[in-house]
Amino acid sequence: MGYDNYVVKEGDSWATIAFQFGMSLYNLLRINQLTEDSLVLPGMVLKVKEGQKKPAEEEKKIESPATPLQAEAQKKVHKQEVYYCTRDGDVLGILSVTDELIMFDPFIINKNYCEIISPRGKERAIALQFQACMDMRDIIKCRIYELPSINSVSVEDSKGRVFFTQFLLSRTGREKRGPRINLPKANVYFRIADLVNSTRLTYLEQKSTAEQLLALIEEKIKSLAVSDELASSTYVPYFDVNKSFKRIVEEHISSSPQEVNINPADDYEELKAEIVEINEEISKSAQQQNLDEPEFIPTLSRQSLILSQRMINQITIYLPTILQMRNWELLYSPIVHGSSLSVFYRQVEATGPSVMVIQDQNHHVFGGFVSDTWQMHHTYYGTGDCFLFTFRNSDQITCYFPTLINDYYMHSDLDALTMGSGGKAGLYVDRELMSGSSGHSETYNNSVLSSTEDFEILKLEVWGLV
Repeated sequence: MGYDNYVVKEGDSWATIAFQFGMSLYNLLRINQLTEDSLVLPGMVLKVKEGQKKPAEEEKKIESPATPLQAEAQKKVHKQEVYYCTRDGDVLGILSVTDELIMFDPFIINKNYCEIISPRGKERAIALQFQACMDMRDIIKCRIYELPSINSVSVEDSKGRVFFTQFLLSRTGREKRGPRINLPKANVYFRIADLVNSTRLTYLEQKSTAEQLLALIEEKIKSLAVSDELASSTYVPYFDVNKSFKRIVEEHISSSPQEVNINPADDYEELKAEIVEINEEISKSAQQQNLDEPEFIPTLSRQSLILSQRMINQITIYLPTILQMRNWELLYSPIVHGSSLSVFYRQVEATGPSVMVIQDQNHHVFGGFVSDTWQMHHTYYGTGDCFLFTFRNSDQITCYFPTLINDYYMHSDLDALTMGSGGKAGLYVDRELMSGSSGHSETYNNSVLSSTEDFEILKLEVWGLV
């Protein structure tokens, strides 16, 4: 294959250059002997795929004043102020949505630097490290999280709410070739900016902005033309490894390629290599999480009668990134509020994601994290962020993440609270909140969480994330 030369222009990024010339990010960097950490500098001369460069006349047209038709096309780029949520902190910038790409560019505060906001305060970092690009073809799902603000008085404080957009991606941009299986590999989060030009947005303004952004992206995904092109422009420097993807790949890595619906041998070898990448990413996150001296220790609204600090630290590590830096508020406990499902629903109303922990008659500790508010529902609901966990009679956690075989993440009605199904319920709590059961579910492929399959509830707590 031959190559042309391309001179980098102001505002170019690795992802946009790769997209312009129909190349994968990996190939663009490889043929130029660069890495994803290399700086993109105006004037650089890069090798690009031959025959893909735009004609000079077309470039001139773009640089000339826009015609009415071009002006109409430019309106299709929707721009929204957001915070890119990373394990280092939140970075303010612009999310640009086009027909085929979603790009994030940090705000520059001083030369090539941007600002990171975290519990440690404000810090500076090289802005290039936080540039991200998502190819619409790689987005499996997009959804909105509504959560209490860090500064909320409680989880029920409607004035202190924030909105996050979550993207489930089939790739991260570090792969050598095209996507192998249509499974969520990475979770990426952006928080809708609650300040615009120093003016604080109201709750309804934030909610409307988030819903409009979601509707726009969903519409563009639906209108994508069918293509066999494997090249992708996705590159996200910071993401949560989707626990379901890691689990599925590990459980099937010894199976034949046909069993996991992937391409023949060479692609299967790449799938094995992805395990290394996934584990490296998890290790990066884990290195920042010392169980005895973690970077952030949640403050509890009252002392837990079930969990030790070490247990809390371990549960926190497995929460989505956007929830790890939050304090815990006790929403419900039979000891405090009484054993009744009606009281339970009243206490947890509109509180968002939560952690339920149970101690059974033999003092085994177990529970689950749910992505949505517990509420009366006729069908199963929730997302693949839900998971079950158990400490048994120790202080070492074992987690069970969704298998994606089904979507029976959580269910709640007048008779019971349930997590997981297919076979048996992974976790079942009866209407009196005094007993329950735990069995193997296809949803989470979990072992029995409690000391016995049928258990009596000694203590139960539900914690909201403020």
